[in-house]
Amino acid sequence: MILDPVPFFFRWSQLRFGQMIFQMSSESDLWVSSWERSLSLPRALESIVREAGYTIDHDDLLAALGLSVLLGAPLEEAELVDWPLFARDAFLPQVAFLFGVEIRDVHPPEAALGLDRAVEFEQHFDASYRPLIQNALRNGQPVLAWRGWPGEAGLLWGIVREPCNEGIGFRGETVQEAGSEITKAERVLQTPPLQVYVVERIVPATPDAETLVSCALHHAARVLDNSIGKRFGVITGPPAYGVLLDRIKAVREEETAKLARGVSALANVIVNGHGSAIRFFDWHQGTVTERTRKTAASLVASCRQVVAALIGLTDESDLYERLRNPKGVSWIESRIQEAMAATTAASGVRGSNGKQIQPL
Repeated sequence: MILDPVPFFFRWSQLRFGQMIFQMSSESDLWVSSWERSLSLPRALESIVREAGYTIDHDDLLAALGLSVLLGAPLEEAELVDWPLFARDAFLPQVAFLFGVEIRDVHPPEAALGLDRAVEFEQHFDASYRPLIQNALRNGQPVLAWRGWPGEAGLLWGIVREPCNEGIGFRGETVQEAGSEITKAERVLQTPPLQVYVVERIVPATPDAETLVSCALHHAARVLDNSIGKRFGVITGPPAYGVLLDRIKAVREEETAKLARGVSALANVIVNGHGSAIRFFDWHQGTVTERTRKTAASLVASCRQVVAALIGLTDESDLYERLRNPKGVSWIESRIQEAMAATTAASGVRGSNGKQIQPL
């Protein structure tokens, strides 16, 4: 099923209240699950903040974290459906601080690369990280943890809440939105998480629009320029689209169904993310300086072009049929190349004076 949904999308893009752009098909939960799975970190942070008595606008948080425009191809071997689960915390400490949340990582992000393949990591976790987590929990400080949760939640972010006698000794939850409700799934960590942040203090804060938008532009520029990869183990920006094209070119016939699922999942995440960015910048454009507004306009134009290019790739069954013949493959590649070109053309954001907010 191929639609021309761009006019429909842009009507919805002006609305502020929705996290989901629209439901593409009732035949599959992939649209919802792929997008929602990518949000496990912001959902967890939003949950912690709600417990402190205030809220953070979802689009504001995604834009500030750089997640609205982030396509990251992991350097480690990963399925396409899992690409949106990597490097979600690239700007977490700075952005959390912007909204009044002081957090501390237990180790630099680059130290986490390859830890799951290190035979001594579990011993290192027991000696170094376990005491830190236990101490935080005793002080009533929630802990954000990536990886180590059971089953399909294995690559998600979650909140560690208390010690227990199961798994590796800690229980918590992952957070997601189901319909219009936020749901929490209680889980036990089964293996040591690769990254951990302690939430040390919360003092409710709301950044002014100029600071928030400048921060979002700065982090978008870092993502589009592929400058976070060395620390977080991903390739971002236009080169990530190149990796995706290589995966399509190399696929074997027996892997067509798997590829269709992966490309569809990525397209759904990218389209929803860029839609969130459009809503964010449209909402704040009247409250920032002219220079910031012009810089944001360049990024918004790129986002609209990416959505127009990739929204036709969100139907898994249609992709499967197209991938079975050379003409269909060429059409898919042309869509991805258009998105790559639009991302490359977002040059205005690179010239912004976006501020990187640092914890005090």
